[in-house]
Amino acid sequence: IKVLWSSLREVTKVDTFEEVEYGVDYRLSHWPIIDGSVIAIDTTQGSILTEETDFNIDPTTGVISFSDTLTGHNITVVYRVYLGRYEWVVVGTGLDPDHKARNIDSTGAAMVAAAFKNKNMEIGLSGLDIQDLQVVPQVMAGSGTTWTGYYYDPESDKRVALRDDSCTYWPVASSNMIAVGGPGVNMLTYYFNEFTDAFWANPEFADSSIAGSLYALTCWNIQTLDPETEQYVIDPSLKAYYADYPDTGYAVIATYKDINGTIGVVVWGLWGRDTYYAAQWLHGDAERGIPPPGLVQLQDAPRGITAIVLEIDYSEDIKHPTFTIVECLGTISETLWTHGEEDKGGIHDP
Repeated sequence: IKVLWSSLREVTKVDTFEEVEYGVDYRLSHWPIIDGSVIAIDTTQGSILTEETDFNIDPTTGVISFSDTLTGHNITVVYRVYLGRYEWVVVGTGLDPDHKARNIDSTGAAMVAAAFKNKNMEIGLSGLDIQDLQVVPQVMAGSGTTWTGYYYDPESDKRVALRDDSCTYWPVASSNMIAVGGPGVNMLTYYFNEFTDAFWANPEFADSSIAGSLYALTCWNIQTLDPETEQYVIDPSLKAYYADYPDTGYAVIATYKDINGTIGVVVWGLWGRDTYYAAQWLHGDAERGIPPPGLVQLQDAPRGITAIVLEIDYSEDIKHPTFTIVECLGTISETLWTHGEEDKGGIHDP
């Protein structure tokens, strides 16, 4: 049963458009919009506007346009949307010397939480993956300050599980969760790494040729035919495998819903810098020319995309990198996402 705290509720939002122009499409800050909830006010004339006569709106996308008689007027739009919730934003504890989380993940988590808040998603609590030296909420089932206390079997089965709840009243399993930081340093990301369609090739289990890389599971270009054996084999030179370089980094933003109804969103990069800048892309930075924010862009993504791979180019300015979505992945395939004038992802046919 999905936790009640994750149920949707209605909230009222207000947007103002100054000196509107006829023939221009404007977009409300939040969408989809609850049908029949829109009230548009001409604050220049002090009058209530009539839908279809004075304005038209698409509730699914939040796009609104105004009639020619309103050109130059200031318009305020009052509307209602559903408010969603994420119970957790989680970073790694960092006490295990083999899984050393860094403060840079926490700075990224702050931007991710703000991005979701900006898009009408409440945040419940922040927490840690495993136990800290001081008592704060943790989300993974087990005990101790090292990862070995959380594996099913440290010798043979290194899978992990979520706790049922925190302090008996705050849900963990079946809740909505955001994990920031890579699978090697955040055990919640490590948990979802088994399920997401872009994942970290854990050196403990992956073929040595791709160990430590970011692996685009449903990219078409993941294997090559060995002419001698006539078998398809892993080829790390193919596009589906991504590794960090001094001037180029890679990050994953992905989602998955597990068998208990737990919804996870993971934001992580191969290096800490990549996690930070992926979070910045998700949040947006108008002064740096990252409008709209990545989270807003993703609302336009084709249905079925469950993971993206973000390429981060540091070559021109290491403090102000540029971003390209190089993979748009689903559960069984990949896709080309044409977003305005920009192509994102693609079908990487070998």
